[in-house]
Amino acid sequence: MAEKKSRVQRAVEFLNAPTKRQEQKYSNYNQSSSLDRAVYGYNTDSGYWPTTSLDDIGDGSNNSAVVACLNVLATSFAEPRPLVYQDTDAGDFEFVKEHPIVKLLERPNPFTSGNLLAHYIVTSLSAYGDAYLYKNRNQDGNVVELVPLMPNLVEPKGNEDTLITHFKYSPYGGLGGNSIVVPTNDIVHIRNGIDPNNHRRGFAPLKSVLREILGDEAAGQYAAALLHNMAVPGVILSPKDDQMGGPSKEEAEAISAMYKQKFGGKNRGAPMVLSGAMNVEVVSFSPDQMNLAELRKIPEERVSAVLGVPAILAGLGAGLDAATYNNTRELREFFTEQKLVPLWKSVASELTHQLLRKDFSSQELHIKYNLDDVRALSQDKDDVYKRMNTAVSGGWVTIGEARKQAGLKADETHEVYLRPLNMLEVSADGKRPVQEQPKEEEPKEDPIVEIAKQLIDKVLTTGGAQVDSQRSSVLKPTPTALNEEKYVAEMPNGAWCILDHDTNDVIKCYESESQANEALARMKKDEKAPKITNFPRSGDNQSIAITNSQHKQFPDYNYVKNLKEEWPEIWRRAGTGGNPPTAFTGNDAFNRWGKYRSGDRSGSVISWVKRRERFMNRHKGNNRLNGTIAVMKWGGVTKSGVSSMKKIVNEYKKVIRERRKIQEVLLLEIEEKALSDKVKKSLRKKVEDHNAKNPKHRATLRMLTACYNRGLAAYQNNPGSVRGNVAGPQQWAMARVNGLLRALRTGKFKRTAYDTDLLPSSHPLSSKKDSASIIQEINVSTEEADALAQVEMNSARSEKADSVKIGDPVSWSISKDPDPPSTVHGIVTSVNNDKNTATMMVWAIIEDGSHKKTDRSVVQPISKLRKIKDFRS
Repeated sequence: MAEKKSRVQRAVEFLNAPTKRQEQKYSNYNQSSSLDRAVYGYNTDSGYWPTTSLDDIGDGSNNSAVVACLNVLATSFAEPRPLVYQDTDAGDFEFVKEHPIVKLLERPNPFTSGNLLAHYIVTSLSAYGDAYLYKNRNQDGNVVELVPLMPNLVEPKGNEDTLITHFKYSPYGGLGGNSIVVPTNDIVHIRNGIDPNNHRRGFAPLKSVLREILGDEAAGQYAAALLHNMAVPGVILSPKDDQMGGPSKEEAEAISAMYKQKFGGKNRGAPMVLSGAMNVEVVSFSPDQMNLAELRKIPEERVSAVLGVPAILAGLGAGLDAATYNNTRELREFFTEQKLVPLWKSVASELTHQLLRKDFSSQELHIKYNLDDVRALSQDKDDVYKRMNTAVSGGWVTIGEARKQAGLKADETHEVYLRPLNMLEVSADGKRPVQEQPKEEEPKEDPIVEIAKQLIDKVLTTGGAQVDSQRSSVLKPTPTALNEEKYVAEMPNGAWCILDHDTNDVIKCYESESQANEALARMKKDEKAPKITNFPRSGDNQSIAITNSQHKQFPDYNYVKNLKEEWPEIWRRAGTGGNPPTAFTGNDAFNRWGKYRSGDRSGSVISWVKRRERFMNRHKGNNRLNGTIAVMKWGGVTKSGVSSMKKIVNEYKKVIRERRKIQEVLLLEIEEKALSDKVKKSLRKKVEDHNAKNPKHRATLRMLTACYNRGLAAYQNNPGSVRGNVAGPQQWAMARVNGLLRALRTGKFKRTAYDTDLLPSSHPLSSKKDSASIIQEINVSTEEADALAQVEMNSARSEKADSVKIGDPVSWSISKDPDPPSTVHGIVTSVNNDKNTATMMVWAIIEDGSHKKTDRSVVQPISKLRKIKDFRS
């Protein structure tokens, strides 16, 4: 039921109703429908902005943050020139010179340049979502000018059948019936996406941030008002003593006027004296309380986001806090690729379909912005040149294709590949281009002729072909496939021979070409004839592969690889991996196994597969440590199975771990003895500081101690490597330690790598696999590990002998580069004091830790001997 209103109420509503012009002005911004509230956020259930506030900001384009972004956007958009291109038969395009539309876009009308047109397009699309260019025609109906129209005065119209049938242009706001109907053929309508509420219009991004723009304007006005009022906020003046009833109305107005006079205008800051005691109370926030600087950054961030312009490029405070030269350049490229390039494509597409093809009858032409003019994309162009140069040098892209990618012209002469001398030049269709031989008075002799002459004697003895009395100086060319290993050619003496394609060696000759071709066909047939593989057993004819082997492949390749890299003491126990030792070692077998797993099926790998079959036939029954490791190197499995093999190896790993702990402690004690207390303290401090940061690669005191000692030795033994500013060996050694710590932190050395054997095995530059590489090799068994550990401890704790006598038990080291040295035990049998040497009878170390006398005698300098506990039972 309609609401009953009095005549006075209806009269008031009629008088307050907006005019038609006001309705049209507000229609673009005041959202009233539920659909509008879903799209634009400033008029929602959380708060409604009246039209008076919207009228204050209009379309929002006059806001300082918006102007900054639009200036960057318009200037950048105008950088490339719009050009006309034509598609070619090769699927490419080429530039059309002196097309009339290019001149039209450079100067749309006498009052507008191409740059101004770009500025209009960007501003209109951002503020209204639409840009309209009116086509001004001459008497012949040809377009001679483009006139930009104010987008807020143009309204696209349509019906149920057609989305847009015409445009209604209201130059005077539609007053007095002065609207003009413009046909669609006379308007270039460029839209920025689609308005969800009206598909005839584009989407205006600024409409979504009108609320933020209102807030920014309010903050600016507040700051200006404060400065105009001497930065004094609003106050309330009240008498302290209200017993007399307070000031009268006239007195209150006088006090207010006096306050304004004293604190406003040119009298700001003047003293003021009031009659009677007064209270002054601030009734608004101060600038600090409002935090205006941060308050104004929020609208800047939102505006720059919806317009697609990084705040740094627009010079807004929201972006300058984090601005650097590098990120500004990167943001410029990001802004160009993500915002400008799509915008150029969209505008060019509309100009092509609504102007070029409609009014210039150019159905095969299209408009594109020349991106070569864009400075921000020059780096991309450099990358194109580098990629194309690499592709042409690699021989898989023609010169013509590369020139097209670089934006250069190309013709048929460029459709060739450039390849190294050991490769053939071919055209794009796969045929070898015909090269014209230069005409000379005396043609040069072909190198093949010279080879043929050297083989004449051989030719004469290979068959019964009759030789011409006079030799021809030129070989007759014979078509030959490039992928053939052998081919037939006519020799200068008239014989037809089969030659090797790579070496040009003569294989055999015949009287006629047909005989030579028949012989070549027989050769090829024999080569293709199937051969019996004798795999896996003699007489079998299966393909040579581990899948066809009688012996299973060890399933855990990484376990064996870890054994090789992390447990060299165990890995070396298998010796060469064969019995008796051969030139093909266990390491060779493991390497071939790795190649086979990666897909390598070369001749050497296939030969290893057959050799593996023979090895496993001999050693599949091994169940001791050495035999188990040897089988692992060949990628095989013994009869006992995988779990049993791992158990044997894992038991021995326990022995190695205990031995490493003993050796680590002893070596650390020996190395620390040579260091002063000050150096020890410094190195411990460096270890603690490094490990406190929980790095990926930790440091140890032993690691830094070894590095420091090597630095001291390098200073003495290699003075040429020491820089001139180094004062002494301690400084040089400590610098070496600091460089090693840097490699632990960053994963790389500052200059040349050194001491890589000290780095942990997990480090990418480590050349050693673990600390066991410095432990002496001693053959032991699992059952007698404890007994041998005691022998090693006694040997390690012994000191070098100053003198020895006959019968003394001693030990010494034998170098086994590149492997660690071995320790040998023996009994002194004679001493030569003149030469300071001793002769020892060698005692072999048995697996159970005991010793057995041998018949070998060794002479060693006494300085290299160590006295040890008597090992003879």
